Amino acid sequence: MRYAFRSCRKNAGFSAAVVLIVSLGVGGSATAFSIFNAALLRPLPYRDSDRVVIAWEKRPKEGSRENGVTPADYLDWRARNQVFASLTAHDEGPVTLTGQGTPERLIAVSASTDMLATYGVQPVAGRGFTSSDERAGGRVVLLSYGFWQQHYGASRTAIGSTIQLDERPYTVIGILPQDFRIYFGAKPDVFVPLVLSGSRRVDRGSHDLLVIGRLRPGIRLPEAQADMTAINSRLEKEWPKANTGHETNLVPIDAQLRNAVRPTLLVLMLAVLFVLLIACANVANLTLARGFSRQRELAVREALGAGRMRLVRLLLTESFLLSGLGGVLGCGFAFGMLQVLKPLLPRIAGVAWIPGMDTLSIDRNVLLFIALVSVLSGLLFGIVPAWRFSRSSLQRRMKDSGRLQEILIVAEAALSCILLTGATLLLTSFVRLSRVNPGFQAGQRISLEVTIPPELRQAELENVLCRRMLENTAALPAVRSTALTNYVPGFTTGWRWGLRTEAHPEVRSIQDSLKIWMRVVRPGFVSTMGIPIIVGRKP
Repeated sequence: MRYAFRSCRKNAGFSAAVVLIVSLGVGGSATAFSIFNAALLRPLPYRDSDRVVIAWEKRPKEGSRENGVTPADYLDWRARNQVFASLTAHDEGPVTLTGQGTPERLIAVSASTDMLATYGVQPVAGRGFTSSDERAGGRVVLLSYGFWQQHYGASRTAIGSTIQLDERPYTVIGILPQDFRIYFGAKPDVFVPLVLSGSRRVDRGSHDLLVIGRLRPGIRLPEAQADMTAINSRLEKEWPKANTGHETNLVPIDAQLRNAVRPTLLVLMLAVLFVLLIACANVANLTLARGFSRQRELAVREALGAGRMRLVRLLLTESFLLSGLGGVLGCGFAFGMLQVLKPLLPRIAGVAWIPGMDTLSIDRNVLLFIALVSVLSGLLFGIVPAWRFSRSSLQRRMKDSGRLQEILIVAEAALSCILLTGATLLLTSFVRLSRVNPGFQAGQRISLEVTIPPELRQAELENVLCRRMLENTAALPAVRSTALTNYVPGFTTGWRWGLRTEAHPEVRSIQDSLKIWMRVVRPGFVSTMGIPIIVGRKP
């Protein structure tokens, strides 16, 4: 080891080049593995997460498998099933925080009282919902960890305080863990009880609930699926108009959250491993080139009695030292890359949320991976040159080393071609996607999302409010035209209605009709968005 340090210090330029190349390969691999580990290997932040499933509504005739559940169906599922220890429902929507300076828009999740029991989590402070909270009108709130830190400075005095949501007072009763998330697109700020009363209890038309269940001990997914199928068969007979063709699709929450990003992360991991192999081939070539200048040194060692294994051990020690230094530098490189990639990863993967990204870090598993990759890198770029230069014949050394360099160059070129081809295809696809005509003019258009308070959600008041918003906005000097819609172009969610046409007289009911997405717009929407009319006229 002392000699290896002296040798590396004596050849500082060579050593720096090797350490830099190794650090890039190890750093890239560590970055990819950190993401891979957080998203796919770490257990989900739920107790016994293998027993937690999402209960979607499935409609085979429409080809849809992941629809929301109506309040009435959820209540029937919860009352009649024999397979779930608990079954909880969520809804999501914006609320306005007032009473703390400038009003702030928040994402609120309405959840049934057994939410924490279903997920198997405990608040870091305070308590969860109880049945009495729901009976009292649901005027209590659980804060997300981020909201608690931002608005209360992580002070436990938040418990028992009051906040104003949509001009209504709510008492803070608990703080949720930092890594607690549910399967929704946006990151929730607050959680309030889901109150299903009055007409909501018999609503079989609003498919807006996300239902999560915890299986009873010993119950397997096929048994649960069979039980839910039997329940839906009975509901179809009881409510043929609303429930015909509706089934339940049970999906393990692990698969639901991770399957969407698994292919992307696997491709990413494979790509950076190719980069690591290219780095090792580069360093091996450098080591072979440097080996020719050490012929006299190795010959003297042989003359003094050093055997082949002793020479291999010496050369490998130098390789491991350089790869170790590269691993340390690569760890810092990976840390910096994670800070850059963390906010971008969901958009890169094409999903709203990737599990584990809230706590993405260089943990023990990543450090062990870096150590292992550093050792393997040192072995990869050190063993073959060390073995070749430990031979006793100088002529054989030079001949074999030349062949080995040719092999390494070919392998390096092949791996580089694979990566360059993949990168080229990716960039080409991106360019083509960026040139796709969305059907409207996106330039110089700005969308504003407005939430109408519950007390104003009446037809006459809503019309007055919307008309005034449009008039005031249109009066701004920089605004050319205004419009109103419930969903801007690009959203793949919203209202779905059945369509029956004269071209298909065999259609008898709304369940058999073609389902289409429906958007509600005010006059002027088509002109404001720059949407061309192919046939007919503008509304």
